[in-house]
This record gives sequence, C-alpha cells and structure tokens, in this order.
Amino acid sequence: VACPAGHFALEKSTSCTPCSAGSYCASVSQSPVSCPAGSWSGSGSTNCTACAAGSYTTSATVPCATCPAGSACPNTYDAPVACGNGTYSLAGALACTDCPAGSECASQNALPVACPAGHFALEKSTSCTPCSAGSYCASVSQSPVSCPAGSWSGSGSTNCTACAAGSYTTSATVPCATCPAGSACPNTYDAPVACGNGTYSLAGALACTDCPAGSECASQNAL
Repeated sequence: VACPAGHFALEKSTSCTPCSAGSYCASVSQSPVSCPAGSWSGSGSTNCTACAAGSYTTSATVPCATCPAGSACPNTYDAPVACGNGTYSLAGALACTDCPAGSECASQNALPVACPAGHFALEKSTSCTPCSAGSYCASVSQSPVSCPAGSWSGSGSTNCTACAAGSYTTSATVPCATCPAGSACPNTYDAPVACGNGTYSLAGALACTDCPAGSECASQNAL
C-alpha cells in the first residue's frame, strides 16, 4: 500500500512512518530531510515553512514568531537581539533605530517622544534635558546656547532676556536689576559704578551727573 504524503517507507518496510516535526518528506520513498535554519515544520509535513523577514524561530519544530518590539531580528534563525539604550524598535523590526535628535526614547519598545520647548535631546538620548539657567534652547535637537553678556535666563528657556538700558546683570543666571541711585551703569553686563564726590544719579542712570553750580550734592543718590 502506497504511503500517504508526509510519510515515508524505505525498502522492506512493514509500515509507513510520518515525517517527524522539524523535517519534511519530499518523497514517500526517501528519508525525511531536516528543515533549513529559519524554517519549521510539524509532524507529517511535505515541506518546511520559512519564516518571513521580521520573524524568527530557533528550532525547526517551533512555528515562526514575530520579532517583539524592543528587539531586532536581523535574520530568521537567531533569537531576537534587545535594542540598546537610546534606540528603539517596533514589532517585526530587522534592526533597532537610533532615537532621533529632538526626541527621547525612554523605552526601547515604543516610538520616540518629541522634547517640549526649552528642552533638548541629542541623537540616541533616553530623556529630554531642560536647558540650564544662563542658556537657551533655540532648537530641541541642538545643545543649549549660552546667553550673551547683559542678558539672563532661567531653566528651560527658549530665549534669553536682555537687560534694558539702566539695568544690569553680572551673571546670565541672575535677573536684570535696575541700576541703583548713586551709581551709573554704562552697560548692561558690568556691576554699577559708584558716583564720585560732587556727582549724583538717580535709579536707572547710565552715567553720573555733575552737581550744577549753585547747588550742593551732599549725597550721590539724590537730586
């Protein structure tokens, strides 16, 4: 009696034998052939099922599985390779993708999340970083830029605040202050300069004023 498909019998056999899982029977008169790497079969098969790209099997007796998110399957016969920090993948990926600048990849198995304004992330970042005080972030994908002299910013700023004439700051992390009476602030980035004897200024002055003839200036901070 002829063997059914998926079985075989060699010469002088008393019964037909089903091809074992992990192999296939191309002919009922020949021994089973092992499935090639990256494919599988169940018992009594006439062929092996090859895994599609983005899926894998590490045993010819185990059906193909989709490569899980957070891993890469560059071939169909090895176990998935976990994505490293700063990279990610979705299910069925052949390779992990670097997290793009301007986004954070806190998880390797999810899409990148864009940084909010006032923060930044360079390529392969796991988190967005707030721009530090004294700097600003013109772009979420670039490093912070230091504030120019005579301006300041707080943490998480997208620009620096320039001091108005008659005010000053000596540190980009300190808000502008009005130049005090009795001093002059010729620029916005140096400390106030005290008025000398016989001169005076009111708050916000760029220069000290000479006491006019016919008047006395006992104090430098009053008219």
